[in-house]
Amino acid sequence: MSSPVEGQQQQPPKEELTEKELAKLEKKRAKEEAKRQKEEAKAARLAEEKRRLEGPDVPYSEVVTGDQKFGHTFIQSQVKSLGRKFTKLERDIAHYEKLGETKRVEEIKEHLATVVKHEEDEDIGTSDEKLLGRIMHDLYNTDFYIIDKFPASVRPFYTMPDPVDPKWTNSYDIFIRGEEVTSGAQRIHDADMLAEKAQRLGVELSTIQPYVDAFKYGSYPHAGAGVGLERVVMLFLGLPNIRLVSMFPRDPKRLTP
Repeated sequence: MSSPVEGQQQQPPKEELTEKELAKLEKKRAKEEAKRQKEEAKAARLAEEKRRLEGPDVPYSEVVTGDQKFGHTFIQSQVKSLGRKFTKLERDIAHYEKLGETKRVEEIKEHLATVVKHEEDEDIGTSDEKLLGRIMHDLYNTDFYIIDKFPASVRPFYTMPDPVDPKWTNSYDIFIRGEEVTSGAQRIHDADMLAEKAQRLGVELSTIQPYVDAFKYGSYPHAGAGVGLERVVMLFLGLPNIRLVSMFPRDPKRLTP
């Protein structure tokens, strides 16, 4: 029989765990495993949500850029067509820029704050839009601009939330001389997300079920806007009333011809 080496401490005999201690340890391990699985499932849901929001096709920002180019092309075509009747153009309209820098946005907000006060999630009214049009003209010498990323609280339930911050939406308004000519947005193309968003905002699902069901068959990410051409022409020409650009204007007092 071997004897312990001199000066080396003997390890105390390892105690066996009782059944109660084993059960407690197993319960702890199971709890940790459940927590790990829950975190993995959450990460997978977030990744899937981001994938659905961003979509596999054209990024939302390209839709806004496309609308911007459409407005620029329309103006350029009118200048080319009507320019022959004039001897001088006041300024070049070939350049447009995105005011993405915070300091520029803050500069506009400072001008608005001197006249009107708005909460962050509140929409602006017609008089405020006209005021903003004057500010944009004074600051950037332009009558054409796009406001991007509206709060979710002022957009319909089917508007796609911003993938970074769902408090905002992938939506925009296009303005000419301080008046809106169209509202546009990316719409939700996922049936589950659409139903969840509708229920969260208090929309009765039974009233829109056919609309939701249509997306169960699959839909591409999509966005766009419907432009009111009569309003565009009115604002482009600086006319005082939209009736002047409509062949057969209609209002409560005029139903014929």
